[in-house]
Amino acid sequence: MHQRCNAFSLIELLATVGLIAILTALVTPAFNGMIQRSKADTDMNNLMRALNFAHLEALDRGQGLRVMPSVAGEGWAGELKVSTLADGTLLRVVPPMTRGAQVVVPGVTAIVFNSLGGLAEPGNVVAMTYVQGSVTRTLGVCVNGRIVQGSTC
Repeated sequence: MHQRCNAFSLIELLATVGLIAILTALVTPAFNGMIQRSKADTDMNNLMRALNFAHLEALDRGQGLRVMPSVAGEGWAGELKVSTLADGTLLRVVPPMTRGAQVVVPGVTAIVFNSLGGLAEPGNVVAMTYVQGSVTRTLGVCVNGRIVQGSTC
């Protein structure tokens, strides 16, 4: 009498492995996009947090505060610092953004909030554009000091 072995045949095993490979190939691009969007959200939140901190601290202290890249010429995607205008006291350091991220802020080397929390420098609305791979985000700093994500003032 023959005993039947309860096992998978080679064809069944290869079909299963092939199906898993196809599903993985379909899901990977979506997963990479999700990771990029998550990194972009984290970077933008850190930038918004730094700008909001400077805006509110300028109001609380009754003095001007400056937000600018820590290293001149490095750009806004690098480490940022928040300091007082009067004596340059460093209040906060914001870590650099994700590798490969770019923040375009045409013609702006520093953002200065006056003692009323409004935008002192530059004298007009600041539009910041964040790019990380295929993900793009915008951020606006209004003349009244309000920080707006995704739209202009």
